[in-house]
Amino acid sequence: MKRREFLMASMGATIASTIKLEGQTPPPAEKTDVVEVGEMLDPDHLICVKPHVQLISETEVGLVWMTSKEAEGWVEWSQDDGETWKRAWNERDGLLVDACDRIHKITVSGYSPAKPFRYRVRSRAFTSFGPYRVVRSAEEAVYEGEINAVVPADGTISFAMFNDVHNKLEIYPALCKRLEGALSFTVFNGDIMNHIDDEPGVCKCLMAPLAYVARQTRAPMWYLRGNHETRGKFARHLRDYVALQNGHYYGAVTLGNARFVFVDTGEDKADDHKEYSGLVDFEHYIAHQTQWLAEEVSSPAWKDAKFRVVFMHIPPDGVCGSGRIWSQRLPRVRKLHAVLENAGVTLLLGAHLHNWACDDARPERPYPMVIGGGNNLTTTRQWSLPTLTHCTIQGNTLTVKLLSPDGKVLAQKEVAGKS
Repeated sequence: MKRREFLMASMGATIASTIKLEGQTPPPAEKTDVVEVGEMLDPDHLICVKPHVQLISETEVGLVWMTSKEAEGWVEWSQDDGETWKRAWNERDGLLVDACDRIHKITVSGYSPAKPFRYRVRSRAFTSFGPYRVVRSAEEAVYEGEINAVVPADGTISFAMFNDVHNKLEIYPALCKRLEGALSFTVFNGDIMNHIDDEPGVCKCLMAPLAYVARQTRAPMWYLRGNHETRGKFARHLRDYVALQNGHYYGAVTLGNARFVFVDTGEDKADDHKEYSGLVDFEHYIAHQTQWLAEEVSSPAWKDAKFRVVFMHIPPDGVCGSGRIWSQRLPRVRKLHAVLENAGVTLLLGAHLHNWACDDARPERPYPMVIGGGNNLTTTRQWSLPTLTHCTIQGNTLTVKLLSPDGKVLAQKEVAGKS
């Protein structure tokens, strides 16, 4: 079976071809099921997986999309409402690396986070690609979109967190209905997938949701791995489908008067656990990251920030609203916590427990922590509901709300910034 046919068969009934490839992105449809997310997959056209926009740094975003056949890809972008357009492409060692590929990942540098960002991703297929003569086909596709000003004029930073979806695509439309107002960015805080076996699974359960949320929110995102996304043979190729800061899943960015730090906590068991078959080395990985984190919390960017917000999939500890205590404290995760313990963290946002929590600071953890909820829309257990974690930084206050799929405010907390 050809790869194109394989993609089409795997995407199945969740795929719709109603999105135009030319012109402005259409407004979100009023739907409530998985089809809405599946519309981001369109194997009948050259752009078969719609683009998403990832936050890389204060002045960089990455756009990622896929084509149904090998094609060239580039991005045109504007920050003056389309009066002028710039072009971005990937060059490495003098070669344009998106010249003949299916996975297209373009970094746009030099944009201003204070202005809206319009983009057009373009791809064109080839009739032949020889060493001395390339023939382009007439098949060309264009997809347009826009993201909000990440740091608006009034300085308000608003962001939302999704976590622990575990392939249940119907969660995204349910939670996106609870979004209010413009967002600066979104965070996918791990376990978006159950495990990673092949490319069609990545397309359906990761790239399509990223594209869907990007269209719904008009905001860039940060993707942070969970422990489940380190599992499966294809997990080694996950980095090909997401834009990473300095090639790492972890990183940090300053937006307005806030410093946001994203920590990749890896697996939730020791490396010698039988499930991993001797094929992981998270001890080394987390040790290296712990050193990076120590340098981060010693940096001027961290120390000068009024708000210091940390995202981790696996929290260092926590008491859920249900009373459940997270007690599986891996030594390597505790080492990450030890770095943060006296660093003046404003708020830690975690996931992993499938029970939401809104926990105050404690002597052993001198910063508040909020945990996003579970992954079952039909549960009758309130604590296990999926949650939209919505945060707003305005003035000297960070306000965080945990919203249920039906719009109920499950918990709310206000935290003051550094004086």
